[in-house]
Amino acid sequence: MNESERAALKRRLAQTSSKEVCLWHTADSIFSFESFLNNGAQPTGNGYGGQSKGFYVWNQKKYAVSHFADFLAEGLNAETLLVGVKVDRKDIKYPDWQFDLEVSKEINPLLFKYQDRVAEIKGLKCTDAEGKEYVVDMIEKNPYTTKDHCLFTFKAGNLGCTFGFGDGAEKLYVAQAIIDKMCEDKDFRDDYNRLLRASVNGPNRSALKYCGKDALFINEVSYIQKKEHTQPVEHVIYRAEKASDKPQAQKLCEDLLQTKMEIIRETIGDKMGKTADIKTGKVRDEHKDVAEDQIIISKILMKARRKMDGK
Repeated sequence: MNESERAALKRRLAQTSSKEVCLWHTADSIFSFESFLNNGAQPTGNGYGGQSKGFYVWNQKKYAVSHFADFLAEGLNAETLLVGVKVDRKDIKYPDWQFDLEVSKEINPLLFKYQDRVAEIKGLKCTDAEGKEYVVDMIEKNPYTTKDHCLFTFKAGNLGCTFGFGDGAEKLYVAQAIIDKMCEDKDFRDDYNRLLRASVNGPNRSALKYCGKDALFINEVSYIQKKEHTQPVEHVIYRAEKASDKPQAQKLCEDLLQTKMEIIRETIGDKMGKTADIKTGKVRDEHKDVAEDQIIISKILMKARRKMDGK
């Protein structure tokens, strides 16, 4: 076993014995790289459908990648940053941590257990995705509810709807208000927290949101790029562990820069790196855009390189 293999084994053993877990976020833009490194992960994302604002993550890297590849990737050369945050498992509890109600079906058995208490809630205040406030007069159990698909029917004035949890976008603002109200009950909150912590280590696809005040520690950042009809390709560009081999840390940044340049070259052909059309000598907006993209990419990666070199 060589030195590199021994170091990799040591890291795996440390991760196995650690109480920390790594959760994964797909970024909106590759140009958020510098912000993540400088400021950590900020809980500023808007929850879909009226959910709480937060920093949304998947429990495993493969689920974050598939979310990007299957739902977010658009165009011939789709790209994103995959951001890993390391947190202490014991700190994963309400209200700082919550389930992403759009996709987290594992919450259904818990709501099934407490469905009678949910149905006792009266005058529940909630706010939809557009900021409109409602008061839910009544919440009823649905006769078709099951342990794995817990349904409720609510009435708010002339508005009424049957909805479930983890079903997508249906009335998530009501679902959010129900969870917040139920978490005032210690028994429910304790069960909810146990379920949260179990989900981060479980094999099933699960999504959480961080709603706390402090920024989360960035453990790893990867650049993911998907060409049409191909599997996503991952390039690790940052790891929080101080690299013992500084040239390797620099190479991680250089790999991303080279990848980005190849993508641009494939897309724009002979305009790569040019300030004007090589045939006519004319400067067009597309040349300016290309030059600006290359400058931004270079600046971001140079700053990341200096950070990893400890400068």
